[in-house]
Amino acid sequence: MLTACLAGWLLIGGIQALAGEEVVLFEFRGQILGDNRRPIQSPEPVVFLHGATMPYNGTARVGLDGSFKFKKLRAGSYVLIVAVPGQGEMRQTVDITASLADKKRRVRETIRFSPSVSSEELGLVHRSQLSVPRKARDQFQQALQELGKNDIEAAKGCLAEALKLAPHYAEAWNHLGVIAYQTGHFIEAEQHFRRALKEEPTAFYALVNLGGALLSVEGKDAEALEINQQAVRRAPEDALARSQLGKTHLRLRQLDEAEKHLRQAIALDPRHFSAPQLSLADLYLVQGRLEERIREMEEYLKYHPDGAFAPRVRELLQQARTNPPPE
Repeated sequence: MLTACLAGWLLIGGIQALAGEEVVLFEFRGQILGDNRRPIQSPEPVVFLHGATMPYNGTARVGLDGSFKFKKLRAGSYVLIVAVPGQGEMRQTVDITASLADKKRRVRETIRFSPSVSSEELGLVHRSQLSVPRKARDQFQQALQELGKNDIEAAKGCLAEALKLAPHYAEAWNHLGVIAYQTGHFIEAEQHFRRALKEEPTAFYALVNLGGALLSVEGKDAEALEINQQAVRRAPEDALARSQLGKTHLRLRQLDEAEKHLRQAIALDPRHFSAPQLSLADLYLVQGRLEERIREMEEYLKYHPDGAFAPRVRELLQQARTNPPPE
């Protein structure tokens, strides 16, 4: 039975522990280059960093040499968004962890800008939300600033205040859902994402986030399949949508479809925080493709050496190498 073989890697990503651990902070320094390997100066890129495994939001200015930096980051996976007006945007997972940092706890990376989608394609511009009052938008921006300071409760308070002023504010509902999901409150997250979609039916990230929340709520597999299929139809080049659809097919034991979408997710972003390699490793275990299973676990460790599942993956790799299957 497939579910008995799974290693528990079907969620969007590992939930980062937020309390009871020593907090070590890092700095992320990057440089954005265009196709000609030179900095993009006109129009000037805009850089955002969102927490993938914990609530966080930050924005950085880009220098004339394409450089930017984010300070005081907790260890974990983040989504780096680079947008260039008139050209589109790209998204890329970056891990900020001790194994990838230098002695001064700095993680460095050069990003080659390669836009895959426009903001309009993903529904990031909510035209129906133009009636949101200024005070509500100010509260929303304050919430993002609080997340940048790792103050989750203050951010939630600001979002709640924004929604008092504008109950139809879809983006605020979506952000509340993200915080709920990342702190392990999956049913609450589902409710917030549904409300966001009610207020703004074209909001892509509320749609894809709902698909992830449904995967984490027992008994919602059939609806998760429908929602994640919608997300892939809306944005076939979105790695999260592909990964979640692959995981849903795997949950439903539709192995060929699962492999197809998981492989596409890896092609789009091999470092994606949802760890599609581990779901493929589960699939290959079921099919007896043990060498391919080992390869996927090794690739996960290559990109996420300090990831939430890294200790268990190393154990499984050791077992696989010590006890190879009979020929």
